[in-house]
Parts: sequence; structure tokens; C-alpha cells
Amino acid sequence: MSMTVSTLGQDILQSTVKQAPSSTGNSVSQQIQNLKKQIGELTKELSSMGSKINEVTSEEEAKLLKQQMEMIQRQIESMYAKIAQLQKQEAEKNQMASGALPTVSDKSSSNVAGNNTKNIDVYV
Repeated sequence: MSMTVSTLGQDILQSTVKQAPSSTGNSVSQQIQNLKKQIGELTKELSSMGSKINEVTSEEEAKLLKQQMEMIQRQIESMYAKIAQLQKQEAEKNQMASGALPTVSDKSSSNVAGNNTKNIDVYV
């Protein structure tokens, strides 16, 4: 039984590494969607392993299973970190793109300042 669980856990981790999207060729939203899908698959496997841990007969098998579960958990955490990084990069990219163009608020504030100085009448 431990070989089946061990092989299954390793297969999932290896397939996840192979499927990890590169920063080129995929849009950010596609990369995030792929990562979320992989997280879902790993979460299901983690849940399955958690229920199997009570069925394990030897301490060694239980220890192996726990190690695999921890490895999958770290992989999931890594994927969430990658999602956060991608979202941050996308936000910065969008901010830089919009910062290059004059915004409505910039124009109106300069016009307001200009109009205020031109339209001030002082009576003594």
C-alpha cells in the first residue's frame, strides 16, 4: 500500500513540475488559472492521503505518508506564492502602462489651479 501512495504522490509532484507554466507564451490569467487547477488537484490528493493515514499499519508507512503530505503542502504554498507574484507583476505592469498616459485627474487639477489664478479679483 505504501508503494501505491508513494508512487501516486511522486507522480503528482512530477506532473506538476512539468506542467508549471512559463512566464513566456502564457498570459498571466492563463498561468494563474493553470496554477489554481493544479492546486485543486493537489488538494484532493492531500485530502485522500489524509484519510489513508489512518489505514496505514506500520509507523514507517505513516512517516512516509506524512512526509509526502508535507511535500505536497509545500508545493501548494509555493503555487499560491507564484500566483501572488504574478498578480503583483501584472498590477505593476498595468500601473506603469497607465502612468505613461496623462490621466483625467492630472489635467483637471492643473486646469483648476490655472483657472483659480486667472479668475481672482482683488478689491481694496
